[in-house]
Amino acid sequence: MVKSYLAINICPLCNSKRYQPIIRISNSSEKTDSQVTIQKCLRCSNAWTFPSPDYVDYKNEDFHQQSISVSSQLDIKTISDLPEEWQKSLKMQVSLIKRYLQPRAKILEIGCGEGILLSELAYLGFIVEGIEPSFNASLRAKNKGLKITNSLFPDYFPEQKFDLVILSHVLEHIQNPSRFLRTVSQLIPNGYLLLIQTNYQGLIPRLRTKDWYAWVPNEHYWHFTPFGLTFLVNKLNFRLIKCEYSSLVHTGKKNKLLQIIAKTIPQYLDQFHILFKLNN
Repeated sequence: MVKSYLAINICPLCNSKRYQPIIRISNSSEKTDSQVTIQKCLRCSNAWTFPSPDYVDYKNEDFHQQSISVSSQLDIKTISDLPEEWQKSLKMQVSLIKRYLQPRAKILEIGCGEGILLSELAYLGFIVEGIEPSFNASLRAKNKGLKITNSLFPDYFPEQKFDLVILSHVLEHIQNPSRFLRTVSQLIPNGYLLLIQTNYQGLIPRLRTKDWYAWVPNEHYWHFTPFGLTFLVNKLNFRLIKCEYSSLVHTGKKNKLLQIIAKTIPQYLDQFHILFKLNN
């Protein structure tokens, strides 16, 4: 278990003893109101929440409806129904996929939400499938005509192989990401892995510190960087292909100004899309 790792003062992802606390934030939920520390590894650069989160019943969660990014949107059907920053991020992901995959390539998204990205990819001619633990989100995805399995992965493990697996804001919820990715790799022999993650070293997390909404300490075990994820997946025989940066959704004049500043140095944005190729 991850908690046993955290108790012995080493980085749970690379076993380094060189780490430091970077922020202390509130971990409020319906059950508790406590403080947690985000610890940063000085070797692999990834960070983790200490103490780690309790179990979350993702079958009864509905992140697209609850997300601060969605705001008052109640009926999300296409990319155009999303906030501007989210639209741009998804369009970047689609463009990246088109650059490296041929039409009719088989794509699996694990944690696909209500299938907005998969719908765009299906429209472009890709053969898509999704796995989503949330009952309500998976139902809305099915209503879009998508092939969706309402389950956790790998409780449901597809029989076929894919050319690409997408994990968008999933890996930070997984207790053992190395084991999880090793299982994922069985689905993509010589295929691609696309990870979309928050970038805790971005400009807005640095300036907003504990007020950055993407820490989510009651659910996120991990907080990644592009270098840290590359460090992690290299051990699994993945090779870095491309890394691009985008922004999470922020509102208000102050945050708009921060976005303008951050866009001059893309790696200071607070989200990244990183594509790997599995070499078997």
